[in-house]
Amino acid sequence: MKSVMNLEGQKSSATLVLNQMMKTLEKQGRKVYKFGFGQSPFPVPKFLVDELKKNAFQKSYEDTLGVQELRSAIADWYKQKYSVDVDKDQVMITTGSKAAIFHSQMINRERNNVMTPAWVSYLNQNILVSQPHRKFMTTFENKWQLNTQDMKSMNNDDHIIINSPNNPTGLMIDMKKFSQDINPNTIVFSDEIYSLLSHLNPTPPTMLNFRKRTIVSNGLSKWAGAGGWRLGFAVFSKDLLKIRRQMGVFMSELSSCTPSPVQHAAIKLFREFHLMDDYLKKSNFSLHVLTKEINKILHKSQIKFHEPEGGFYYYLNFNNYKDKLAKKGIHNNIDFCTKLLNDTGVAVLAGSYFGHDDHDIFARYSYVDFNGSDVINNDNLSYTDIVKIGKKVLEGTQVLVDYLENL
Repeated sequence: MKSVMNLEGQKSSATLVLNQMMKTLEKQGRKVYKFGFGQSPFPVPKFLVDELKKNAFQKSYEDTLGVQELRSAIADWYKQKYSVDVDKDQVMITTGSKAAIFHSQMINRERNNVMTPAWVSYLNQNILVSQPHRKFMTTFENKWQLNTQDMKSMNNDDHIIINSPNNPTGLMIDMKKFSQDINPNTIVFSDEIYSLLSHLNPTPPTMLNFRKRTIVSNGLSKWAGAGGWRLGFAVFSKDLLKIRRQMGVFMSELSSCTPSPVQHAAIKLFREFHLMDDYLKKSNFSLHVLTKEINKILHKSQIKFHEPEGGFYYYLNFNNYKDKLAKKGIHNNIDFCTKLLNDTGVAVLAGSYFGHDDHDIFARYSYVDFNGSDVINNDNLSYTDIVKIGKKVLEGTQVLVDYLENL
């Protein structure tokens, strides 16, 4: 049977496969440091859980584009939080932000550009839909930023996906400079799923602040801890409403609508966003403290890294250990990560999955292996409290450093 999608050679999501490997080791009684899977450590806010309970009775198929009251709430949220003039007709609710990204790639038949290293699904989705694409490999030395020459090389109808704060690097894009440098006719898909996990700036800008021909995606998975709820959304600049309509047609034949109870529960979140203030303050403070403590440990090694500015990832450069690893028969990042997991229980995700060259020894390190409820439920949260709560993260980081220094 001939497939309409390019499934030849495609494998399951790398993060989900790694999650299964970690579970297998745990069943064997091994201690595992779960730095490979990018799931928020924080609980879903209690008021949001209560709203979901209240709306569990909601059973109707909703408008494919999303519940109108929720779309209006999100549009108003953008006006209030970002000073962007958005109305509900520019908003589309999707089954997670991943669905928004995939639908946009199905609709867009022009060349897609991805700045790598990039989240694992961007390129895989390109391949699945057999879409022409081009990778721009950014560099550690340039802090993983796209250079001006590459941005100017894009055609009028090209499409580029960006992500800030970035997965896997943890760094942020200067959106104002980016919008000034890129071809103004290029369609920019700005994945802002980590936007409110910005450690030092609680409200970084959105790409909609700076340009037209832009689609922004966001959702509850990362900054509201609700990954399994699968509520995402996309906001379209007014000149791209044709794409929104096309995506709506595609979604109507695929999933009908995002689950109704979840949509209705989320209305309160966006209408009364002040209820998130304490939650987000504690989340960002804890992640910032952990980066400071992790930095101290990493600086004792030859691992090269940039301090994360948002999200909960480091993108670690192990190339200083290449010669020692080669003597042990390890010549690529996947073999390194596999051996590291088997030898130490430290799970990180190989750079190859983010579009990096196999023989560059890079890996994403997700510092999320702690109980986020202990952060959120602490009314007098201190630096010392966070160090205690993050004890396993710091212990696992030390295990990683000791392993490399003793190769």
